[in-house]
Amino acid sequence: MSAPRPSPARLPGLDIPNVTMRTITRKGLLRHRARFALTAVAVAMSVAFFTAVLLLTSSLNGTATRDIAAANAGVEAVVRGAVFGGDSDGGPGSEQTRYALPAVSVDQVRTAVPGATVEGVVSVPATFTTTDGDLIDTSGLRARVETWTADADLNTHRLIAGRAPQSAAEVVVERRLATQQRLTVGSTIGVATDRAAVAAVVSGIAEFATVAGSPRASLVFVSRAQSPLVDPEVLDRVLVRSRDTGATLATLRSTFTESPTVVVTAGEDYVAELQRDATRQTSFISSFLTFFAVIALIAGTTIIYNTFVISVQQRTKEIAMLRAIGTGRRQVLRSVLGEAALIGVVASVIGVLAGLLLSRVMAALFKALGLSFLSTAASYPLTSLLIPFVVGILVTVASALMPARRAASVAPMAALRDQAVDSSRRSRPRTIATMALMAATAIGAVAALAAGSGTYGLLATGSGLLVLIIGGPLLVTATSSTLGRVAARLGGEPGRIANVNLARNPRRSASTSFSLSLGLALIVMFTAIASSISGGVAGDIRAGLRADTVLAPISTSGPTGALLAMPDGTRAEVAGTAGVTASTALEIATAIVDGDGTSIGIIDPPAFAALYDAHPSAGTIAELRAGQIAVDESTKLDIGDPVTVQFSNGAARTLIVTAVFTRSVPAPDNSPRYLIGHEAAVGVDAATVAVFASTDRR
Repeated sequence: MSAPRPSPARLPGLDIPNVTMRTITRKGLLRHRARFALTAVAVAMSVAFFTAVLLLTSSLNGTATRDIAAANAGVEAVVRGAVFGGDSDGGPGSEQTRYALPAVSVDQVRTAVPGATVEGVVSVPATFTTTDGDLIDTSGLRARVETWTADADLNTHRLIAGRAPQSAAEVVVERRLATQQRLTVGSTIGVATDRAAVAAVVSGIAEFATVAGSPRASLVFVSRAQSPLVDPEVLDRVLVRSRDTGATLATLRSTFTESPTVVVTAGEDYVAELQRDATRQTSFISSFLTFFAVIALIAGTTIIYNTFVISVQQRTKEIAMLRAIGTGRRQVLRSVLGEAALIGVVASVIGVLAGLLLSRVMAALFKALGLSFLSTAASYPLTSLLIPFVVGILVTVASALMPARRAASVAPMAALRDQAVDSSRRSRPRTIATMALMAATAIGAVAALAAGSGTYGLLATGSGLLVLIIGGPLLVTATSSTLGRVAARLGGEPGRIANVNLARNPRRSASTSFSLSLGLALIVMFTAIASSISGGVAGDIRAGLRADTVLAPISTSGPTGALLAMPDGTRAEVAGTAGVTASTALEIATAIVDGDGTSIGIIDPPAFAALYDAHPSAGTIAELRAGQIAVDESTKLDIGDPVTVQFSNGAARTLIVTAVFTRSVPAPDNSPRYLIGHEAAVGVDAATVAVFASTDRR
């Protein structure tokens, strides 16, 4: 019997041990260490940013949650106004507008629960000024005036210098604001609310629980009984501390059972609400940063992929020789993936360590901007370190998987030939998928423009990215011939060589350009969004504005900060100013319209229409009367439709639509979608937010 013929792919007796393949892998890394070092840098940078985002988010949420619970540990029950609806100005413990709580509620609570410690608290938007009258920037936090709580267990702050305010001209300043403005006990600070403005003396400095400032707000404390800055007849909440929590809650709920606008909340539920309110801000920050961390990982993936594509192609003959002397496909595959894994491990370790440092830098930056809840002790959860480490390794290995499979699938003799030319552009499935995705992108874009739908826009964006990823080689092939002629004409021989190199490997060229395309797409997207938001609304308002002067209230800072209401006599003062030929005011009232919380603009219809053209598509705003309402076209209401309106002070009425307008109303905050005249707003609580005037200087 003749001996069996050996396989051409694996010669007998020449099977390479795995230990030898590991040596080859290590030497391959050392031989191409410069290229792989750059790859490791890309991985490390992505992992560092991802690690910093996770650490920062966990520290923000953990510190805010822990410190809020500690600051409110003495609160057993809270009495507040019931949720009314709509967006609030950021009062503590709620993101929703609530009914006003009468000051007599304090006496009701004390009567119902004898022996309990009861404190009424008022918190209102404010602005702070220096002794020179310059507005103090509170670094994105809401500026508020809050009444000082005498009971230490119910007070979320503690004095670190001076004493509590004892007169109308004294205030306690939060340590963060005091540090920023270099205020000490005895300094002077200007404080203004919609009720009054005073030059107050700093009687004390306080800090919140264990951090350098209150979450989401920059506070100045006043005496509720004496300060003109707050309304003594209205409260935000009543804090209760007693020994028997269960009995206290039951008694208070029974006391206010006949008051539908008042609710009683257990202390632990109130704390949980405060924690959700605080972490809601950090969720936006973390989502924004996570988005860019993912983009960084995607960009890093393309760099890793290209590196291994080039490495495999340059080592084709080396791999072929190994295959010829008996190296199996799996061994080649494991060798390339082993290189990727080793790079991923080293780069991920460096990235995690760099992320620790970067998280502290980012925390210091956010703290300087007033957007951080971090105390001096940051938290480093193990999961926030392990997840980026594992992700870095997986991304590196996954990016090298396709080049590794390509290297392992080449036959020994075929690998000895030139494999530099890539055939990916001739892939029939790739062509079909690319054409389908391009059609989906075009359809989604047209649908997004026609319907104004963000959903269609996201679908078009996603399919467009897939076109770049899947159809990149086809796009390179399609454009290289045209651009190549241009490059050759303009650049001569170097341009021709560049075109040849571009067309030689479309897949590699496409993946190289993907990161640049992705970066440019992000820049264009954010620029377009910012331009659309600012330019669209501003241009719309400019087109309708007939007044040459607009007075608006001062913002109390912060991305969700409030606007101070203008004094009631502002409209009259403007009208009496020399040179003013016409003026009118825009007032805003909070209301529920057909079940949805919103704001309603209150106007003098003829005067408002004369100074601002809201561009009615039906009806006339100048002729609004009692029982009538004008609506924005976005409400989808038509002339004659009834609208049920319930105002925050309890007033309710049904109004009929007599005008539909298409232009944004120039309010300093969100443009109101509903307008009513003063005749329809009798008995409604409203605040003046803008005054329009025409002068003889036009």
